[in-house]
Amino acid sequence: MASKKRYRAHQFPVSPGYKHASTNHLVEVRVLSWQVGGGTDRDPRRPERPARADDHVECFWPILVCLRYVVDTPQSSFEERIGHEFRPTRGLGDVYYFLKSLFMQNLLVEACTGQKHVAANMTFTRSAARGMSPPKPPCIARHEVRKLPLFSAITSSATTITTTTTLTTITTTMTRQEIPRVSAISEPGKIWPTVQDHGAAIIKDFLHSDVVHLFNQEMDPHVKIETVPAARTKDRPNHVLSTTTRIMNVLTELSKTYREDILNNKVLNDISEEAFKVYGDYWVLMGAVMELAPTNPAQPLHRDMRYSHPIVNYLKHDAPPTSINLLIALTPFTADNGATHVILGSHKWTDLSQATMDKTVRAIMNPGDALLITDSTVHCGGADISGTETRRVLSLTTGISQLTPLESNFTVPRPIIESMTPLAQRLVGWSSQRSSVPNDIGLLTIRGKSIQKVMGLKSEQPLEENDSI
Repeated sequence: MASKKRYRAHQFPVSPGYKHASTNHLVEVRVLSWQVGGGTDRDPRRPERPARADDHVECFWPILVCLRYVVDTPQSSFEERIGHEFRPTRGLGDVYYFLKSLFMQNLLVEACTGQKHVAANMTFTRSAARGMSPPKPPCIARHEVRKLPLFSAITSSATTITTTTTLTTITTTMTRQEIPRVSAISEPGKIWPTVQDHGAAIIKDFLHSDVVHLFNQEMDPHVKIETVPAARTKDRPNHVLSTTTRIMNVLTELSKTYREDILNNKVLNDISEEAFKVYGDYWVLMGAVMELAPTNPAQPLHRDMRYSHPIVNYLKHDAPPTSINLLIALTPFTADNGATHVILGSHKWTDLSQATMDKTVRAIMNPGDALLITDSTVHCGGADISGTETRRVLSLTTGISQLTPLESNFTVPRPIIESMTPLAQRLVGWSSQRSSVPNDIGLLTIRGKSIQKVMGLKSEQPLEENDSI
């Protein structure tokens, strides 16, 4: 006789990333592993017993289940957010109560009994999710298992089956999810929604190859002579980057390509405008070329802005991002030379307690491609194990104008500033800023007037050769 002990919902806590979801719609239940028991009435929670002569049927108990479901949040009720849960179980009762504990709605729970495929619709609410008995576990003859639709679906992908007298395990070879790739040319409107869903996207052809070539030429003499300063040599040292990383910022003064082609890039500004529209104006918080030498070590997993703007730690978890970072490949990004690690979906986490390197995927990119992440996406630079390759990247962070930039463009000569577009001038801080309407009273103003008006700042002026850098 099977035990009457009940499985409790609190055994399966809701993942933090989904606890604020208004509705969760289950779209797939996949059993990754089965336990073979000896009899129709065997309780999987009890120890194995010797086989009996009347054991004409064996029980297959799901012990590892993948749940795939769509999450609709109040902030994006028209967007599909696909989530996965991998849960060890000890029978269908566990699966049932796990689903109940999430308070999912419109669930389709399927049970396989012999050759019969049974489906039952169940709707759960907070008030009705009590006092319900788990469905009876299926009893499946050993020779019938290959006829099950679920078994066939699993074995259609790479599958290894290991059989002993008491244990049958079906292990699905899981394909590691890759960072979504979106074309800057043919599908720019999909870039930001993709980042909202996954926390990251690779923008293919973000910069044209000619722009990358010219920018690298302009930066070569500056990057090669500038190393990360030791803490004792600067009053504001960078303690985060390794000593094998060269870095150069305040690029407005150094590169015509940066101030004309990159700062005015339409995709960059369309994404920033969409990301920060609830706040108001945005500007560049940091634009830096980094060159990582061979043997450069991996960074620890982290979120951006925590070293410079701890205020972001006190914002609501579901608040819109206050900054985004574009890591633009200026040379190839490969697994060997340290391509960036990213944990997809981590922008929804409340903290970094579950962040481990085995959850990361790599941003493999060609020159001109860009990895776009939010300030909540967990990531890190990878270790360069090539021994010979140097990796160069333009890290371009845009953020709301209410945040102080990490770099100052106040020392850039005025003729250079006046050669730039009004948009580029605003991005580097040579323009007053606005908050979102109707709360705007102006930012960075002079007695209620804009900087550009008080200073008589011109724009798009020809730059004399002796003023050019």
